[in-house]
Amino acid sequence: MKSSYESLPPKFALYGEMAGNPDPGYVHIEDIASRSKRLDWKIRPHRHTSLFQLLHIQDGDMQLQLDSEQAELYAPCSVTIPVGSIHGFQFRPNTSGKVLSVATSLLESPGYSKLFNDLGQRPVIYAWHDQPEALKRLTLQLGELQSELDEAQPGFEAAMEWQVGKILLALTRAIQKAANQQKEVTKTSASAERFRQLVEENFSRNWKISDYAQQLHLSVSSLHRHCLSGFGVTPKQLLHNRQVREAKRRLVYTQNPVEHIAYELGFKDPAYFSRFFQREVGLPPAGYRKQYSRRN
Repeated sequence: MKSSYESLPPKFALYGEMAGNPDPGYVHIEDIASRSKRLDWKIRPHRHTSLFQLLHIQDGDMQLQLDSEQAELYAPCSVTIPVGSIHGFQFRPNTSGKVLSVATSLLESPGYSKLFNDLGQRPVIYAWHDQPEALKRLTLQLGELQSELDEAQPGFEAAMEWQVGKILLALTRAIQKAANQQKEVTKTSASAERFRQLVEENFSRNWKISDYAQQLHLSVSSLHRHCLSGFGVTPKQLLHNRQVREAKRRLVYTQNPVEHIAYELGFKDPAYFSRFFQREVGLPPAGYRKQYSRRN
């Protein structure tokens, strides 16, 4: 089976510049338009053997080819391109953003190696919609780095390396925060669903919310948070909703006395059940049964 990259694209230092051996401290940043506009906003697939790149789209959209994958991306987003990854872009005209290129020899130095290990192993596509403040910081930092390179003031090399570190750190933190949030969402969803199943099995046993929390090995406050996040209601309301739904079913489809239904649903006091039902439904149990009978 032939690989789509059997004949590998050419190696470039930057696109359109044949590969060389960048200085160990090599850093370059440019606007997306500065190179792509004169190429009809299209950068053909190519690869770098000694450069790590960060593509940051502030406005617009693009079609991305990254190794064997293709994707359509919309601003604001960032893409990391590890060394050797084959990549090509088709930007919508007037797309704005930055392309940061850094020599891997710089990033593999002790001051950067931990960050580079996190970002340099595989491509990452990150959308910034959920972290607007982090997006503002990264955009500002990229602009500050470009100013350092453009102005070349005394000591700009040190400032430039420091600024690159800040940019990598900002991106790493944003990606990690998003990963942690996704883990929390997954955990919350699983805990909420386990609670719902437990309610389904035990809603007629007169359990307290603390009993459910104990069964789930959660604190009452954690159960409250998971249930609100997963279902938009408190644990008590979810339990009450299930009890009311069952009470309605038995009032309509059985001839059992209200007192008997109360006991079946785990209420020790039928009078309390009647007050509970009226508070939740707006009618007493007997009134609900009578109203439903008239409708049918």
